[in-house]
Amino acid sequence: MIKLHFDGKECTGTKGQTILEVALANGITTIPTLCWLEGLHPEGACRMCVVEVEGSPKMLTACTSPAEDGMKILTRTDKLKEYRKQILELLFAGRNHFCMYCSASGDCELQALAIEHGMDSVRYPYLFPNIENDTTSSDFMVDRNRCVLCDRCIRTCQEIVGACSLGLEKRGWVTNVISDLGEKFGNSSTCVSCGACAQACPTGTITIREQAYRGRRKDCDKAVEATCPLCAMGCKINVHVRRNSLVRIDGVTGSKYADGGQLCRKGRIELLRASEGPRLTTPMIRSGAGFREASWDEVLDLITEKINKADKSKSGAVASLMTPIDELKYFAGFFGALGIKTDCREGRVPPEAKYVKESHVRSADDSINDRENEVNRMRSILAASPWLGVGSEPSEKEPVGKGMLSLDFLFFRTTGLVEPCVDVLDALDHSKFSVVQTPYISHPMAYLADVLIPAAAWFELAGICEPAVSIKEMCEVLESLAVRLAIKIKEV
Repeated sequence: MIKLHFDGKECTGTKGQTILEVALANGITTIPTLCWLEGLHPEGACRMCVVEVEGSPKMLTACTSPAEDGMKILTRTDKLKEYRKQILELLFAGRNHFCMYCSASGDCELQALAIEHGMDSVRYPYLFPNIENDTTSSDFMVDRNRCVLCDRCIRTCQEIVGACSLGLEKRGWVTNVISDLGEKFGNSSTCVSCGACAQACPTGTITIREQAYRGRRKDCDKAVEATCPLCAMGCKINVHVRRNSLVRIDGVTGSKYADGGQLCRKGRIELLRASEGPRLTTPMIRSGAGFREASWDEVLDLITEKINKADKSKSGAVASLMTPIDELKYFAGFFGALGIKTDCREGRVPPEAKYVKESHVRSADDSINDRENEVNRMRSILAASPWLGVGSEPSEKEPVGKGMLSLDFLFFRTTGLVEPCVDVLDALDHSKFSVVQTPYISHPMAYLADVLIPAAAWFELAGICEPAVSIKEMCEVLESLAVRLAIKIKEV
């Protein structure tokens, strides 16, 4: 253990820590940073974290200088304030940082530092070099005029993501962040479009299109830590909510997460994009080429009537594996009580299992022969008359629609996060009567159903947003149907 003094306050640290690490561990917040980011190798590029140390002839960068026992450190002298202000003025003079045109205005670390240090003018001539921006990517935009060359995006891509896509070209004020040695971001062969660089960027240089102009973090009503529902990795996400609507999704950073809190493209971009569709808030019954609104009693009575008339040997039901576990149990128990055979489409899971596997992504050690056996097994199951499929969201990778044509009754529970394959749409189109429970009325399956039942979206089930009006959980819907059908839901 070592002892240091910050502005006269005694603090303790461990040998090997930097001055900044000791300061943060002891609650010292008077050292500003710009290029430093927790979890990344410190670089000392921005010079904002400089401090004065007794006995040292020059100012030291707190993020790279090792802490020594007995150090007496000053963090907020007039000399330091003037030096940091001068650094900020040089940064603002180097490139176009007119905040009124930037999507990160109000959510920018450079802007916040300028306000904190009272920088209301720039004493140096503006350079404004001719810099080409990059908007070729469908997921994010790169405005190099906002870049302060902190290298946080590059270090994140290298040290945390491991893609090593980003680098620097040229020198001086015209230095730029590039991808693949100068390739356009939209044509990059190494970029995985995870968006980690955008989260690490302290300014508006790299912006995710889905998050631009939705709202600043400080304007959000709340930020809720949740788990990404798109796969079984269980990545933690930080969801920012404004007026009961999703604004942005960030990875949860911190030393307690081995992955550095980063997300894949699905968790950061596709999840937010899939949650934007218009919501289905009221039960609807097909009327001609469109739908009309109906009461819950009318819809449940109609479904009950169709189930009673349907041939149970020609009926089917499918639920997405992304549906909550308790709903899947009710789902399997309800249709099992009707005499419909059950199967879990995840492979070697017996029908008596909990109907939920830890992953809907097939494990990498499955051989090709095993995969072919699984496909043949699924074909034989789907070719049978009565069946119940409980598995991952039907997509082009698993065309579960084979064998589903001309059913008397079809019930489909979808989370609306994944586009269905053509076979599923054909099955709905050819079924005599179909019910789709979905959160989104714009989902392709919703246009082919005879009855639409609203469902809670993933962010409502996770407690991130307040539920929409008139939405019932699947458990409540199936219980109401069980009462009307005079059956008892089996325990699963």
